[in-house]
Amino acid sequence: MPPSIREAVRSPRRRISAAFVMALAAGTASLSMACASDASGAAATSPASTYTTTRAGSDEGAAASATWMARQARVGYPRMPSLSPDGSIIAFTWAGDLWAVSSDGGIASRLTTHPADDLRSAFSPDGSTLVFESERDGSRNLYAMPVSVENGRVVGGAVRRLTLSDRSLTLSGFGSDGDSVLVHANLHPRMYRGVNMYSVPLDGGPITKLTEAFGLMPRMTADGKRVLFTRQRDVSERPAYQGAAAGDVWAMDTGTGRFTQLTIFEGNDANGFGLPDGSTIYVSSRHGQNNVWRIPAGRTDADGPRKLTNFAPAEGQHTIAHGVLDLNVSQDGSKAVFMVWDTLYTLDLSQAGAQPQAVEIYASGDMQTLDTRLENLDRQVDEAALSPDGKTLAVIARGEVFIRSTEDDRPTRRVT
Repeated sequence: MPPSIREAVRSPRRRISAAFVMALAAGTASLSMACASDASGAAATSPASTYTTTRAGSDEGAAASATWMARQARVGYPRMPSLSPDGSIIAFTWAGDLWAVSSDGGIASRLTTHPADDLRSAFSPDGSTLVFESERDGSRNLYAMPVSVENGRVVGGAVRRLTLSDRSLTLSGFGSDGDSVLVHANLHPRMYRGVNMYSVPLDGGPITKLTEAFGLMPRMTADGKRVLFTRQRDVSERPAYQGAAAGDVWAMDTGTGRFTQLTIFEGNDANGFGLPDGSTIYVSSRHGQNNVWRIPAGRTDADGPRKLTNFAPAEGQHTIAHGVLDLNVSQDGSKAVFMVWDTLYTLDLSQAGAQPQAVEIYASGDMQTLDTRLENLDRQVDEAALSPDGKTLAVIARGEVFIRSTEDDRPTRRVT
């Protein structure tokens, strides 16, 4: 493969220059970047704030807090959110680490600092433990840390490893008893390339199958009576697709083992959550974009689901990255969180007609990196998309979005 090409690009919005370039040759891509200490998808920061003492709850205190946040780095492209049991805290991944913030937004607390990527997470039913995926020991395994809220900030404790697998595990949530977590994985290779669903004990022991049926993203209801999961595939990146490969939401009765198909739409239905009132929240691509829908208790989508969000590209806007992604619901069923484009949104599920609320998140711009670090991102590209006119290519690597012209010898720019 031809050597990587590196070209320095200075951004006028940053105090420290960063270099990014991607070379496309012979059908291969070579992407390199220099990560500056503030290179984590955030906007520019002003000089360090001056600390002052203000009276709690005063206008002066609120203004000082707003000023401080304005000087910090705004978090861009937070992904894979999970909600605490009461919906008050959001854990998410950003710049390869886990962070936590109030569901109303604000200043995020950093929970992990490992060089490897820390990804999906889930709170235990009592909110005292956060389990998460990480590649810190090779393949994607599960880890756990105790968490608590101190003076309004989320604090994480020592991390311990839960699984020892040479195959990647995808976390979807906790069991209702809080003693295990649910995952899907391809632990037993076979001709059929579907994945199975498993239960992983928190205190050690073997990983056990939930059922012999194939499925992904298993999520148990709070009463432990049902497990909702997705059959086939989650093709959320293809919202216009309708066909046999599209996902459907199913439910398994944990007492009888009986299965019920909840969605029959020919497009993609996935990411199902069972609420305490028996209704189902899920993501569907009907109407051409991924949005949040709700099925009443005891019914299926054949009875007419209710649309809870209405995300779609604005006039002149080519895409919103397919709409709703990474849906998560608090255990008490009061709140949902999800990502659209580069922003997290919350949705109050207890109020009819509630509208999604954007979550503005800020974090310190000082990162635990060298001022400049060159990295080859050839094998870290997660997604790629070509513009409608075929002149621009966008890719996602390490949680950041890069764009470049499809013509030769053009620089690559990071846009998040």
